[in-house]
Amino acid sequence: MGCCESAPNSDVLNSSEIIFLSCSLTSAENAIMNKVLINMPGRCRQAIIDLPAQPFLHFYKLHLDAVDYVKRREFSFACLCEYQALAGIVALMPNNKGHFIFAEMCHLLSQCYLELNAIDGAVYCARAALGIFDKHCPTKHAALSKKYFQLALALKAGQEWREAIACLNEALRTARLSNERDQSYIRMLEADLALTK
Repeated sequence: MGCCESAPNSDVLNSSEIIFLSCSLTSAENAIMNKVLINMPGRCRQAIIDLPAQPFLHFYKLHLDAVDYVKRREFSFACLCEYQALAGIVALMPNNKGHFIFAEMCHLLSQCYLELNAIDGAVYCARAALGIFDKHCPTKHAALSKKYFQLALALKAGQEWREAIACLNEALRTARLSNERDQSYIRMLEADLALTK
């Protein structure tokens, strides 16, 4: 394998495992690549490993910038960075638009659009995030619940009450299936559902 090495496609990895190591990247860049790969299903990793590393990292760093902007509640900047990141990675993977990496990016864009009152964009991105995540990780119930909840929020903002209620019910159902049950999150979903009905 020489200078660039990758690990098998196992879904069971811990955060200290090295999946990817490239001599052409700095240690910080290799760390980012490993974090990206560890957080995705094993069957999705090779598509990322096969990308040219520097362009991928350039666009992925825009995604990380967007995450930081959301934490600071600077949604316009977050939206701009995330849109550029998404468009750039889609350009690198034109035949793989349903790749797992796009689930979190679409979820974040949905949050930004909702905060900016761009309801159609929020709904569209939330649907995309949910579809991609459910396709790749249907048994990761806690995270799947959050995708349903984001779609419900966007639908409520667009006054699509029936579908919002269905999504809230799914968010609640999947949250209850999770091995890592968050009781305060479940209570919040129950209250939200009661208010929406």
